[in-house]
Amino acid sequence: MISPPAVKRAYAKTDPDVALMLRVQAHNDTRAFETLVHRYEDKVKQQLRIIIGDPLDIEDLAQEVFLRVYRHRQKYRPSAKFITYLYHILRNVARNALRERRRRPTLSLSAYDAAHQAAAPIEDERSEAPSGSLERGELRSLVRMALRQLQDRQRHALFLQQYEDRSYEEIADRLHLSPVAAKSLLYRARNQIRETLDPYVND
Repeated sequence: MISPPAVKRAYAKTDPDVALMLRVQAHNDTRAFETLVHRYEDKVKQQLRIIIGDPLDIEDLAQEVFLRVYRHRQKYRPSAKFITYLYHILRNVARNALRERRRRPTLSLSAYDAAHQAAAPIEDERSEAPSGSLERGELRSLVRMALRQLQDRQRHALFLQQYEDRSYEEIADRLHLSPVAAKSLLYRARNQIRETLDPYVND
């Protein structure tokens, strides 16, 4: 019987992605982790589109997959190829998202788009009101309330992404963060705004 250390060495030797993940685990190597994200981000999003179907959720869910990989790095055991481990986490995230969708009402597409576009420090007075029970002024008031609950750095990151169309790398450079940390910052900010606005913009 092959011992666990021998298994680890075998997979680390034959799968370069396992070797990268072991560096993340042993040394909190963010550069190795960013390499894994860059290598698999498109594949993760493609699989999520197949499972979830709703393109609105794909970006946040993909970030959740990689955040879980990083958060649980100390529990990682290289008993298979890295992509097998990654897809196991992906399926769990997708399953939870589908379960949550069944439990909670779903935002109408137009209402979510209006709220999402408004989730930045500057608002466009010429924007159309969403189809729903909220008037435009009420929505702006709610968005301002949601934004006030964000940290300054979260608001700044949202502004850079929404209004200056900056990439994660550019946002990270501006805020003196790693690209992974910038993604995490935006993910938390969008989630917080969504949680604040969801009760008001559901049909």
